[in-house]
Amino acid sequence: MTYQFDTTNLRGRFKTNVNLSNYTWLGVGGNADIFFVPEDKEDLVQFFKVKPKQIPVTVLGACSNVLIRDKGIEGAVIRLGKEFSYIKQIDQNSIRVGASTLSAFLAKETQVMGISGFEFLSGIPGRIGGALRMNCGAHGSEITNIFKSCIALNYNGILKNFEKQDVKFSYRKSSFPNNLIFLEAVFTGKKEKVTVIEKKINSFIALRKQNQPIQVKTGGSTFKNPDLKISKNKKTWELIKESGCATLSCGGAKLSEVHNNFIINFNNATALDIEKLGEEVVCKVLEKTGIKL
Repeated sequence: MTYQFDTTNLRGRFKTNVNLSNYTWLGVGGNADIFFVPEDKEDLVQFFKVKPKQIPVTVLGACSNVLIRDKGIEGAVIRLGKEFSYIKQIDQNSIRVGASTLSAFLAKETQVMGISGFEFLSGIPGRIGGALRMNCGAHGSEITNIFKSCIALNYNGILKNFEKQDVKFSYRKSSFPNNLIFLEAVFTGKKEKVTVIEKKINSFIALRKQNQPIQVKTGGSTFKNPDLKISKNKKTWELIKESGCATLSCGGAKLSEVHNNFIINFNNATALDIEKLGEEVVCKVLEKTGIKL
């Protein structure tokens, strides 16, 4: 779809009809009608001033955990660039982080600073904005454990501040309003010896390399783990395997042999291939176990 509005005063990268498969880890997806990478916060505010209200907005980060359908995304896609990637130490335990900062990079930098609590981010291939939105977690830790506050911009171009008491976090969820673009966050950890942090990070990275298909086109874990009381302490990958899904494929998509909860694009898969395969897994696991992934 073609949209018309005045972009004269926008300083960032503004393009139309941009193929999004080049930005996703799965390597699939159609075009964005509008693709905008703002120069800075003021440029992003200006974008919302000139954008007609009827144009929908979608925010994308690292796209490591995103499936974009083959028809693409209608309206405007916003992606924060390098100007929103930074880490600034506030005191011995606290840091200010730009929303476009890679989670793994944050883990490494806090190691150098001697601040513990960020180690779990070392194996999460996303950006901080996405981490806030979905309360990302690994190895028994989540964003909520280190979150102190954040600043976001709503789709009317108005800045919003959130303190920890303003937000409810749960398993892979947060109560943040949907119409937000995260700009930066403040996190708090604990002082620790650099060598202790480094050892912990190295163990997480080694575990990830051993148990996850990190060298192929994938979107990370596909399904959430169910309530362990309901699944009798079985995680999703175990339910998938026991339901006879381990060798399932659809077109160019299949389940990883390394980790059955990962769908991989092994042969020029389409987004529809991946979606159909996911739906088939849901049906088979439900039929076999009574649990809906």
